[in-house]
This record gives sequence, C-alpha cells and structure tokens, in this order.
Amino acid sequence: FAEEFAGALEVPEPFPEWVRGAIDAGKQPALFAVADYGWSWFKWWCRRQTEWEAEQMAEEAAAEAAARGIGVGGSSAQQDR
Repeated sequence: FAEEFAGALEVPEPFPEWVRGAIDAGKQPALFAVADYGWSWFKWWCRRQTEWEAEQMAEEAAAEAAARGIGVGGSSAQQDR
C-alpha cells in the first residue's frame, strides 16, 4: 500500500528498499510462527484479564451487599421481619 501510495503521489525519491525487505521478511514461516504464538498468547491473556476483572467486580458487589445487610436473594434482614 505504502509503495503504491508513494507512486501515486509522485514523490521525488524512490520507495526505500529496506521497507520492501521488511515486508518480505514478514512472510517467512519462522517469523509467522512466532507472530502466531505471540497473538495466541495475547488473546489468552486478554481473556484471562477479563475473567479476573469480572471476578473482582462480583466480589466487590457481594462485599457491598453484605455491608448493607442484603442477602443473596436481594432482601435485607429487616425486610424479612
């Protein structure tokens, strides 16, 4: 994309060859495997982080409800009397 864009703009300098080399290097199977593993790990970590945050929010809500004297069913001890 960048090479085509630079050509369309008719820039006075040629597109850098090292950029083209970086794109071609990214197509190597070994680098692809490393990137794929890194992406898999990142997705796992994001899911775990989301689960942990949900657990924390549930614990905080339960603690707040207990501090108010509200049971799990949503009624307080005073309302039951």
